[in-house]
Amino acid sequence: MARVLMFSTLGLLAWLCLFSSEPVQAGKVLVMPVDGSYWLSMKILVEELSQRGHEMVVLVPETSVLIRASGNYITKYFRVPYTLAELNANMDHIKKKPVQAGKVLVMPVDGSHWLSMKILVEELSQRGHEMVVLVPETSVLIRASGNYITKSFRVPYTDAEMNAILDHIKKNAIEKPPQLTDFFENLGNLIEFTNMQVKACEGLLYDEPLMKSLRETGFDILLTDPFLPCGTILADSLSLPPVYFLHGIPCRLDESAAQCPSPPSFIPRFITGYSDKMTFPQRVTNMFMTVFEMFLCRKLYTSFDELASRYLQKDTTYEELLGHGAVWLHRYDFTFEFPKPQMPNMVHIGGINCAKRGPLTKVRCS
Repeated sequence: MARVLMFSTLGLLAWLCLFSSEPVQAGKVLVMPVDGSYWLSMKILVEELSQRGHEMVVLVPETSVLIRASGNYITKYFRVPYTLAELNANMDHIKKKPVQAGKVLVMPVDGSHWLSMKILVEELSQRGHEMVVLVPETSVLIRASGNYITKSFRVPYTDAEMNAILDHIKKNAIEKPPQLTDFFENLGNLIEFTNMQVKACEGLLYDEPLMKSLRETGFDILLTDPFLPCGTILADSLSLPPVYFLHGIPCRLDESAAQCPSPPSFIPRFITGYSDKMTFPQRVTNMFMTVFEMFLCRKLYTSFDELASRYLQKDTTYEELLGHGAVWLHRYDFTFEFPKPQMPNMVHIGGINCAKRGPLTKVRCS
């Protein structure tokens, strides 16, 4: 707590020094750093404050990995009950120690979403984690594998019905650029698809023998694609921290659930087809679409909201449950996406979808 308060004070002092137009009276600053890579970041601030006239006194353990004396600050040493060899050995052990394998419950979304998640599931399995994948009896692409365990649950639809609705979505929303004229047709297809998934989710949640087995297994986390809410509801039911694996959710519900800023002034809505360089009329249209999306999402996920409240026996919504995400693994990279604010627990893993990964060729600047 003391270190946090001290660093906060340093941050305030640095802000005053850097942004004040008037000269600041120099002061005496006592610094209690953390050794290792933490010091490399703090050292920049300490040296900057020293150059601006402040007297910087750094407390240094006699056995230190990276903290050294410098002409930019005063060092005062104190004794520690270990040698440099013991400290280095301990640090090497931490860096090289393998991660303890855990039990991961996976709730995927069928279709092309699974093709991306499968790469991650198989990689985690090869690293020693026990992967258990929940699979609907009627599945388009999810198949059994030696890399993970599958547990099936019943669904009230056939392969033909599922393939038909997925073909409609693929042709109208994926294979051609988004157009406002296609909006209502695409929305109808999505609502039909989500209604089918609500029934499938009910089949899973109310399968008492399967749910009892999942509770008794003692999973550590739940990995799910939040494009459909069933995994989020399941995580709350089993009291597991959810890890989300996604590219995006309709209506940017992921951003609002994570309280991530999404200003419509320069972040285009998907259905508009705009870029991040919009004219004023386009910005106005984008603003209206942002408000319109809020009402459409309520229509799209109303059935899941009702299911979540009924099954969990509390008044809740999908967006509220979605906000409980521990980590968001986003399958995109800002090399190809419009710039936008992100939360600290959002990690970009766009390269995971590259089938053949290799180092970039060396570029020489003349």
